[in-house]
Amino acid sequence: MKSNQNPSEPPLVPLMTRRAFSVAAAAGCAQASARDAADAPRWTALKAEIRARYPQVRQMTVTEWLAWQADPVKRPTPLLIDTRSAAEFADSRLPGALHAPSVGAVLALLARLPQQARVVLYCSVGYRSAALAQQLQTRLQGPQTPDFFNLEGSLFEWANQGLPLEDARGSTQLAHPYDARWGVYLDRNRWSRTP
Repeated sequence: MKSNQNPSEPPLVPLMTRRAFSVAAAAGCAQASARDAADAPRWTALKAEIRARYPQVRQMTVTEWLAWQADPVKRPTPLLIDTRSAAEFADSRLPGALHAPSVGAVLALLARLPQQARVVLYCSVGYRSAALAQQLQTRLQGPQTPDFFNLEGSLFEWANQGLPLEDARGSTQLAHPYDARWGVYLDRNRWSRTP
């Protein structure tokens, strides 16, 4: 894909450094709680449901994403896209994520950036981002089509591990719980609001 980015615009690149991801991974792993263990069966069932519904979508775990970020020599950084609503994105997002909640928005974003080999999509738990990844895979085909991945567990799993989030003001630990049904997957202490 050709870059159509206006030279007067700031570059659209992820802002978080690989070193910061490594530090974040170590901090997040150290914050595992008893609640995580209690929620494991529910998360396992949800991830299996998403994989079954979108079998052709490649999944990337939070651990794999962190390892990818920590290895800049062997692996170029994939583009990270938040597919949630504008309100959810405003509350918090993964560091360096760009916002594109629809196929059209992702295509417009890809047209403005240098060609991407890999694109990682996420939402709250991985359902909406897996659906969007499937739509993109169906629509885009050919040798220059990026590899699309769904971040399994998405922002809620990331936040539950105590990994850093950001908003317009900087660092935050709170996330939009989406709604009461899906908010149960996010540690209640991390809710930015009551759904």
